[in-house]
Amino acid sequence: MQIKETEKVTAPWRRFFARSFDLSVYSVIWNTFLTLAVNLHLESRTGLSWTLAELIASACLMFLMEPALLTLTGTTPGKFLFGIHVSGTDGDRLPYGMALARTWGVFGKGMGYFIPGYQLFRQYRSYKECKNGEMLYWEMDSVLCLDRRFLPARAAVYLASFAVFAGVNFWINQFGAVPVHRGDITVAEYCENFNRLQDYYGIKAPLNYPQEGVLLVIVEAGGHSAAMRLKEDGTWEKGESTIILPSGEEYPELPLIRFTEEGGVMTGLHFTISCPDGSQWIPSYGDLLSLCSLSWICAQEDYSVFSMPPYKIREKVMDSAKFFENFSIASSGAEVDCEMDYEGYSYAYEYLSDWSGTNFLVPDHGTDAGFTLKFSLEKEKESCTN
Repeated sequence: MQIKETEKVTAPWRRFFARSFDLSVYSVIWNTFLTLAVNLHLESRTGLSWTLAELIASACLMFLMEPALLTLTGTTPGKFLFGIHVSGTDGDRLPYGMALARTWGVFGKGMGYFIPGYQLFRQYRSYKECKNGEMLYWEMDSVLCLDRRFLPARAAVYLASFAVFAGVNFWINQFGAVPVHRGDITVAEYCENFNRLQDYYGIKAPLNYPQEGVLLVIVEAGGHSAAMRLKEDGTWEKGESTIILPSGEEYPELPLIRFTEEGGVMTGLHFTISCPDGSQWIPSYGDLLSLCSLSWICAQEDYSVFSMPPYKIREKVMDSAKFFENFSIASSGAEVDCEMDYEGYSYAYEYLSDWSGTNFLVPDHGTDAGFTLKFSLEKEKESCTN
């Protein structure tokens, strides 16, 4: 049933929500690509550069998908949800060239090229023109039809969809943290899992330094990662960073990782971090311990993201390390144990210095102080039947 032309262009809010739904779909696609293909965790993508990258990606996906969808189906996910259909003035579907020109018109005149401030101005102008029944710039060669049925149900689905999008982004991030190598892995494959996760969580400073404060500011200002890479022999290798780092004498050095193998298959590892003379501050080793744990537990053949999501493992380890507490995890045929013992240290909770809010153990003056951390991971005893 044909709808009069004035009715076709006087639904600004439905069109706005349809557009925002489409942009959310593009965002999910972009997040999926960055997480699963580029190996970047959602929480590590912060700052102005990532905001600009997201806007550019949304625009690119918009130009890639919308004209094709309008040509093939006459609608987009958001338009379909809100009962909006676009056709040519002859009633047929838009040719691809016209659909592309329409999308460009929306992007420029309707959304102000995503330029902050100007975007708001263009959206307001478009709202007023649409509300007054005026023909919008990008609709000269197209006809907009509205299905006004089921509007409350459509609105409910729209609101629920954002919970779905949030859930999709959450699980994408969990699957992104699952190691590439799983099952009976070699030491080399474990190290590759470890280094990949270090990149995934956006860790840019060596793991014996706080992952915030002056050092991280220097690293990010130089545009390089100064993270140390784990090698097969259990030692650590500097990356290609040109940043000059502090000497490292302030904190204990990164430990030598000792791997255990059987028939070329890795069966576990252990290491010790110690400061017997109380001469150094002890930072939280949450990132080091959590990366070791995730690279092992999530690599087990029986591991399932849904039984124990990576964020749960990382959260438990980070919280325990933050307060220098012992912890153990047994999951999917793997065991992780960490013991921390210290005396002559005071606990500095969220010590603030040079923009840093990191937890430390600080040696007390005039007392004997010592710190020891023992960490190990292995196959669960009952699963070692060979």
